[in-house]
Amino acid sequence: MESCGEFLSYAVPTARSAFAMLPGMGSERPAALAARTMPPHRLSIRRCDPAKEVVPLALAAQGWDEAERPVLWNSIRQAAQEAPQNVILLAAEQESGLAAAQVAQIFQGRIALTWPIQWANPHGPKADPDGTLFVIRSFENELTDCLFHAGCVLVQALTPLNDSDSSQSLALEGFTPMTQLVYLVDELNPQAEIREGAELSWVDVQPQDESRLARVIERTYVGTRDCPWLERWRTTADVLAGYRAVGRYDPAFWKIARHGANDVGCVLVNVHEDVHHAELVYLGLVPEARGRGWAVELVERARQLARAAGCQRMVLAVDDANEPAKRLYARCGMEEFGRRQLWIHPLLRRGDGT
Repeated sequence: MESCGEFLSYAVPTARSAFAMLPGMGSERPAALAARTMPPHRLSIRRCDPAKEVVPLALAAQGWDEAERPVLWNSIRQAAQEAPQNVILLAAEQESGLAAAQVAQIFQGRIALTWPIQWANPHGPKADPDGTLFVIRSFENELTDCLFHAGCVLVQALTPLNDSDSSQSLALEGFTPMTQLVYLVDELNPQAEIREGAELSWVDVQPQDESRLARVIERTYVGTRDCPWLERWRTTADVLAGYRAVGRYDPAFWKIARHGANDVGCVLVNVHEDVHHAELVYLGLVPEARGRGWAVELVERARQLARAAGCQRMVLAVDDANEPAKRLYARCGMEEFGRRQLWIHPLLRRGDGT
């Protein structure tokens, strides 16, 4: 049983404008962003400074879910101030002003997240297909080049299931749809009785134990049904770095499960303090430990850790193709609250110069 820990907090594209966030702009776009056709020979592509150039970032932010937009806005603005090399902001411009924008953020574990290209004129792609294709191809070249030289091996994007425009744009940028992610929530009862399993014991994962944890995780990946293709591009060290970057990492909430003298699984929980919830970043059992009912003990341990962190709920993401994991979480009372399509664009395979 596994959960896809690095995919949960990413935003879903929406059509609503983000310009209302900018002081004095209200709900109307600036005149410079009015509808225009985009002949390719009049377009220029450039990388912007996300710490200073708010207008292209606001346009790119139209690809963020409305509920998550304030958190993402603050996160990317903070990253742009503290580590500007980790935020890639691209703009397509013509004589009359901004035509399109796209933003990507680099995370630990040699991975990046981007959102579909956003257009100043929503009808522009249909009005000028040649200019649209020029922008898409140019953005792909610039984005992948920047991320490649930053050391990334994989770029991800997430879209609503029925967003045909975003899907078409990402496909033209070289992204491949890989799977649907199912998002689950577990409302935590602070008064719930603590149920200790009789068969498993638990060991804290300290920083010096990372190689031990890596060995356990690699064994839990055997026969995995949760995004198994990720191993083609990322090492276990990459994955662990990505897990630590989700919310707030505290080694007290990372546990190795043992049966007798053997390590048989792990539970990794991180905390999102801004929204008072925990995230089950990863849960897994080694092959010889499966089928014994121990996965329920792992879920119960995750709940205990989340409650100990003062969280009101626990959330997680799971590959829709992982039927055993979905059955486990349903049996434990978790409820689905959303689905997204996961897209990927590999930059390097493991071992190809990495």
